[in-house]
Amino acid sequence: MDSEVGTPKQSVNEHTSLPTNDAMPQSAMPIVGIGASAGGIEALGSFFDAMPPDSGCAFVVVLHLDPKHESEMAHILSARTAMPVAQVREGMPVERDHVYVIAPDTELRVQEGKLRVSRPSTSRGPRHPVDVLFASIASSKRERAIAIVLSGTGNNGSQGLREIRAEGGMSLVQAPETAKFDGMPRSAIAADMADHVLAPEMMPEVVLRYVRHGYVAAPA
Repeated sequence: MDSEVGTPKQSVNEHTSLPTNDAMPQSAMPIVGIGASAGGIEALGSFFDAMPPDSGCAFVVVLHLDPKHESEMAHILSARTAMPVAQVREGMPVERDHVYVIAPDTELRVQEGKLRVSRPSTSRGPRHPVDVLFASIASSKRERAIAIVLSGTGNNGSQGLREIRAEGGMSLVQAPETAKFDGMPRSAIAADMADHVLAPEMMPEVVLRYVRHGYVAAPA
């Protein structure tokens, strides 16, 4: 586990370039799953402010939402990135350099390059939609799976990180001292499931280094 909160940010141009997006086969596209709840909107904004729009990754965001109200999350994130941002609909294909946001009162999975939406598996008690997403990305993308846990309460995401790492992917966790609510980050750290512990604005640099490494960037 690395703690890099104080590490000076480097220019993304210092790293070896990825193949062009057109040249990269779809099977080689990394998917970044991001889970958050309370305090997550601010953390997501900081992350996407720092993430270049042409990383070659797809981003899938699960945020705990009020199940009885329409979400404005896609609109909010559109102001923080030049990438297209959409609320997920059943069967949407996952495309590189796009951001997908979960709809209220749903669970979200990535399967065979598409986004699958279902009703929550439990109607009562704690729900763990972040774990559901992470597990599906781990199974679909293996070493090209990247999971990020941001601000939130409870332990949602910790089990999903275990599956991401078991398949050879990478996990990043928000540094608790930078989170408005540190329950989810602290749970992941206590479970020893964090490859990197960082402030959200420092995470894109680590993601870019990872996806440009030969282990991930080689053709599938």
